[in-house]
Amino acid sequence: MSLKNLKFIFYLFIYLILTAKPSFTLNSLNEKTINLINILENYHYSSLKINDEILNDIKKIFINNIDPNALYFTEEDINKLLSLNLSIEDFKKGKTTHFFNEVLICYRERLNQANDLISLLLENSLTYQEKESITFSLKNQAQYSKNSNELKIRWKKLLKFKILNILYYKTGFSEKEIIDKNILLKNEKIIRESIKKKEKSVLNRILNNPEGFENYLSYQFLNAVSARFDPHTMLFSLIDKLNFQSILSTELYSFGIYLKQENTCEIKIDYIAAGGPAWKSLKLNNDDIILEFKLPDDNNRIIEISDLSLSDAYKILNDLRNINIIIKVRKKSGQIEEVFLKKEKILNPDNIIISFILSGKKKIGYIYLPSFYTEWQKEYVFGCANDIAKVIIKLKKEKIEGLILDIRNNSGGSIQEALNLAGIFINEGALCLQGIKDGKPLLLKDMNRGIIYDDPMILIINEYSASASELLASVLKDYNRAVILGNSTFGKASAQVLLPVIKDNKNISISTLKKFNKNNDYIKITVNKFYNLSGETFQLKGISPHIELSALSLNPGYNENFLLYALKNDKIERSINFNKGNELPINELKKLSIKRIENDKNFMEIKKLKSELEKYNKSESQFSLYLDDFINDIKERDEIYHSINKLFKRSSDLFKTENSIYDKEIINFDKYSKALNERQIRDIQEDIIIEEAFNIINDYINILKK
Repeated sequence: MSLKNLKFIFYLFIYLILTAKPSFTLNSLNEKTINLINILENYHYSSLKINDEILNDIKKIFINNIDPNALYFTEEDINKLLSLNLSIEDFKKGKTTHFFNEVLICYRERLNQANDLISLLLENSLTYQEKESITFSLKNQAQYSKNSNELKIRWKKLLKFKILNILYYKTGFSEKEIIDKNILLKNEKIIRESIKKKEKSVLNRILNNPEGFENYLSYQFLNAVSARFDPHTMLFSLIDKLNFQSILSTELYSFGIYLKQENTCEIKIDYIAAGGPAWKSLKLNNDDIILEFKLPDDNNRIIEISDLSLSDAYKILNDLRNINIIIKVRKKSGQIEEVFLKKEKILNPDNIIISFILSGKKKIGYIYLPSFYTEWQKEYVFGCANDIAKVIIKLKKEKIEGLILDIRNNSGGSIQEALNLAGIFINEGALCLQGIKDGKPLLLKDMNRGIIYDDPMILIINEYSASASELLASVLKDYNRAVILGNSTFGKASAQVLLPVIKDNKNISISTLKKFNKNNDYIKITVNKFYNLSGETFQLKGISPHIELSALSLNPGYNENFLLYALKNDKIERSINFNKGNELPINELKKLSIKRIENDKNFMEIKKLKSELEKYNKSESQFSLYLDDFINDIKERDEIYHSINKLFKRSSDLFKTENSIYDKEIINFDKYSKALNERQIRDIQEDIIIEEAFNIINDYINILKK
């Protein structure tokens, strides 16, 4: 048999696995529950053992997961469901039948009732002259309505808010000083019908889930069990596992199309990956409005985009089972176009390192690292650390005097890549302590002697820098290797591995268990916790920068500490001797930065506007549903955000963002790369955080030269 035929059979086998719909039986749920409990209790870092209190928490998490916004169940339902008997003995034997069945029956009934309620409430025009309001809460546990009448009122308010929100943006209220009420009367019915269709579609996707309603609910239950151990432990199906790994790889199978959703709820093409299927089609453009997906591999199933959220649309595009797709779009001209695309292997644009030279009084290298990517399927492979090393060598040839490494919004990825990257900036030695289950912490070291870059460096972080990003920041801070600039990080000091959920998993090492590659469920399970060389962890509290720019943070305070059942912050007693390097001139740099910011109109205006935004960025935000008040509130908020965004973007006159000689040759290869490069240059040139980083590294170099 030829190699070509072997490859065909292999891919056919994978396709059949991925497209097969899992069957559901209560026996299979019981078996999965037993296997899951065993793997959690045997391998999870916390050494948690399920007792009555934890079992009660699992029941609450399960119900909260399937009704996170308290739109289906009432307090009466919750009390009844939580009172259902589920003993520890039965639970550990997988006997969840009675509890699970009762939740399933009640949930299906409440979803159907919600469907009827939406039809009833949106049958006729709603009134928008009532003095009432709606409150949105970021609390972990939903507050349920006391009875069905209260639930009806909650639904009515929510639907009214959604209609008003779309009316405001769709009819151009945001651009008008005086609102013509006739516009509302003219468009309300159209918007109301579209909201009805969208909300009923959400319910339909649950009730008629492609994997089966019972199977969908069983995964929600099993994930509730996982979530009680910590918020980053979760169950994956085989397809979920493959999708997850592709996100953190350098390459992925993709249509090469990236989306955005604006306030009108329309989903548009944001940009198109160069060389990908969408790019090759020559028929799709940025800002095309997506109308419909047709899936030839699924009997030409048609999915209307108006029924989807942005995340739902991405799930369809990224699902490895969807190899072919027909995308219907509306062009700016109004023309409707249908485009057939077939997935191809392309570079993952979310994992592409960006590097430039900031040429001013001094020549400074700038690198943006979006994630700590690697190749999960290959045992020996070079990931982002190796790529960064290559970029630094390229920048050094341009004779840079300092380096800015930007890991804002980098939520992590491969911990090993973070350690490898840290090793680029220190000679050799201890990096961090790794906590393991029921054992002494391990000392992780950089085994490679030599430094690729040892000149002045700034590391930019923010509240969305997490996990591997925080580990890198922690090591660089321990060694006085970089000035850390920005806002405190997210606070996730744990690491997870993907393990197959198999029967009889006791007394098997993690490394052995990882080798089981059968068509079964997987669990992303927390197995390690990290500490710096002083024995302190950044869990919950994050990494604090040397120079803080908290006045520029628009984050309402969402971080690891906000998540239910997150691992605790603790300290270990272990003394590690290492060469910290020379002390950084932090106090002097901080004084110069503060003085500069206090004399900067943009910075001070952002600080002022941020205080005005605080009423919207609370854990509970209230919106009036009285038309005039609603429009005034939304308009005020939009104006503040617009003003802040404008202040954040100003073209710096301190430096010019330029490509390296090597990159210039590549960029001229095609028009798309050139356009993308121009956008990246503009974004860097207009970023006031990068401008301040440029100022600080110039100060740093000057201080060293004294």
